[in-house]
Amino acid sequence: MDEFQLRSRRVELLVIVVFCLSLILQPVGIQNINSMDSYSQTTLLETLQTAENYEEMDLSRMNMSLFLNETESTVLGNLSIEYHNSDPIAFSRIPFHLYLSGMHYTTRAGSVDIHNVTTLSETPTPLLYNIHSAQHLMWVNLTEDLLPGSSVGLRISFTSILPLGGFDRAGVNGFDSNQSKMFKFSNAYPIPCVYDEYDGWNVDPYLEVGDPFYFDMAHYNITIQVPKEMKLAATGEIQSVEFEGDIATYYIRPIHPVREITFCASRYYVVESQMLGDVNVSIFHLPASTELWEENALFWALRSFNLFNDSFGNYPYTTLNVVEEIGRYQGMEYPCQVYISHIFYENYRDEIYSADYLDAIIANEISHQWWYHLVGVDQIDQGFLDEGLAVWSVYHYNDIFDLGWYGLTYSFMNVRLSRPVLVNQSIYDDPDVYAFAANTKTPVILEKLKQLLGEDEFLGALKYFFSQYSFRIAFLSDFHEAIEEYLNRNLNWFFLPMFDNAYLPDYRFSNVTYYQTSRIMNIKIQDRNELLHKYNYAQQFTLQIENPQGNLEYNVILSGTTLIDIQLPLNVTQSPTRVILVYDNFTLVQQNGFFYSSLYTLDIRIIQTSTNTTTTTNTTDTMQVFDPYLITLVVVSGSTIIVLILYITHKRRK
Repeated sequence: MDEFQLRSRRVELLVIVVFCLSLILQPVGIQNINSMDSYSQTTLLETLQTAENYEEMDLSRMNMSLFLNETESTVLGNLSIEYHNSDPIAFSRIPFHLYLSGMHYTTRAGSVDIHNVTTLSETPTPLLYNIHSAQHLMWVNLTEDLLPGSSVGLRISFTSILPLGGFDRAGVNGFDSNQSKMFKFSNAYPIPCVYDEYDGWNVDPYLEVGDPFYFDMAHYNITIQVPKEMKLAATGEIQSVEFEGDIATYYIRPIHPVREITFCASRYYVVESQMLGDVNVSIFHLPASTELWEENALFWALRSFNLFNDSFGNYPYTTLNVVEEIGRYQGMEYPCQVYISHIFYENYRDEIYSADYLDAIIANEISHQWWYHLVGVDQIDQGFLDEGLAVWSVYHYNDIFDLGWYGLTYSFMNVRLSRPVLVNQSIYDDPDVYAFAANTKTPVILEKLKQLLGEDEFLGALKYFFSQYSFRIAFLSDFHEAIEEYLNRNLNWFFLPMFDNAYLPDYRFSNVTYYQTSRIMNIKIQDRNELLHKYNYAQQFTLQIENPQGNLEYNVILSGTTLIDIQLPLNVTQSPTRVILVYDNFTLVQQNGFFYSSLYTLDIRIIQTSTNTTTTTNTTDTMQVFDPYLITLVVVSGSTIIVLILYITHKRRK
């Protein structure tokens, strides 16, 4: 090949490179903001799994007999467990949570006293076990390694000493004298820890912050013995009741797997029930609370349950109990049974709370049947996910029924005004901000996503997520991927900054120039927090340009510090006087006060002769900006093409 041919070939290759890059840049490098609102329809819902999608899973089986000793305020228990190893490694020992000793008390501490642990066989073999009191934990040593896919039978004999007073998740509270005494058994027996790919064994102790519970599903059969005068509320369907002397024996079985079980017994409960389809919804309340609870609580429970069942997916169990308790938590969720604190009635009686607060907390706890129970979550490391979904569900309930709850709705302004709070982190990382991250910021993020997608698409995506992860464990990444799969769309630009940035964007106009001759405005809006972000935010705003002839509006996307070029219409003959970036009700930006709902500038540099050479977009409806994620794709694709061409050239030379 002579020198002329070699130069010709190089020119040809250069033309090919330019042509290929132009093909990439034309459709991808610039993104119209209208595409943020055009979400693909999908038929994924047609393939939704049924609520019984655990049938393909090998789950552990728990048979437990419990005897409530009213005099001693203890529960004698025997747990027989067929523990199944569904993880990819062998186990030589298995840890169990013993939470009772971590709970509050006033006159007597709680504990789970282990009497013995043996194999589950005709000739039981005693097993060695170690109690770690500070971690509220027991390790049971196996006689041989438990291989993946295998099961081992264990029998654990124990006594649960219920805390006296303390108003915690388990304990004995109230008095016979005012017909309020109750015995609550929750998180009060040896519960197997979860093994996962992130932490290995999750052996976290009982915590006061958040809900420190993370359990796998298991098949349960329960026998509970209580004094026959007591009314019993428990997880699962009562199969039968036998009476012998002063003792009532309840045989209870949840018809599907559950993550844990609970019961509460009192001589004084007033019970109301109503069937909703195949589900028996029951209310258990104390006599003193009749004024507030009677009829109201059952109606509210049925209303919220029915909405969530329609919105998220089928509730597969046959019972759901809403139980009044004397406790320090406003409400607490358990499988097929939720607790509501007696404090709501006291505050209603004292005219501190309206009845709406009881309605809201019932809805919140019932929504946890979908978000925590059916879709499980690591509530230590990602408790914001189920709690955020549950709080959002209450706001959805408020919106659908137009309840007009003041103060019980999305707190966008609270998020704007708060100090920086990272959502995607463990309780251990920053326990002081967990409640805000889970109960305020996450629901706001979810509502913003709903506003972007539209209600139908958002609810369809939630229903799809529920269908894929009911009876399983879900992480934020699973939620993210399920929403994308349903929509057939990449949402990294939304999920990554919203959940993985602590700071919100803090926008300021840093330069506004108007060229009179060409009617072109150059606008630079700076995110002063940009260097503090792990990912740039991408949000749509309305940009208003005021001039003596009237106002012009444009839709723009800001992604980090953004340069915007706008060519004003031909009929604009006077220079702009003010530029406004409008913050609507669903904007997420950093604010330092309540006193502004927009960002504006009067500082506009007017240039009579147009000397700028920036490419402009001539449109009155949309603005075009570079998408940082797609720019990465452009660079990678272009580099790949160049490497390929150079390789071909090298081969030809050979």
